[in-house]
Amino acid sequence: MLRAPVWPLDVAFSPTTRAMASKDNTDSQGEDTDLAKAFQEIAQGERQASAIENNLTSLEKKLDELLARANEDQKNIQSLANNSKVGSQGDSANTKEATSKDVAEK
Repeated sequence: MLRAPVWPLDVAFSPTTRAMASKDNTDSQGEDTDLAKAFQEIAQGERQASAIENNLTSLEKKLDELLARANEDQKNIQSLANNSKVGSQGDSANTKEATSKDVAEK
């Protein structure tokens, strides 16, 4: 007796369908592997970005310290220059007084 094919079941269990399902399963495993690899690469990239960020923060701190030291040195130099001008003016005034006294004594 011939039986009529029952489409969903016959197609679902045919050798071609099983081979296609196996291929789909292999593709799915490949996709899962690719996805896991992508997540690993993303995690590695984030670790590298974090390390770079930490290095930049450290460099920024060092630059701030150097800038503060340079500003302080500049203020000190300016202060010394101003003191030297005041001292020079005071010395020249003292020199004039001494010269006047010397002339008056002679």
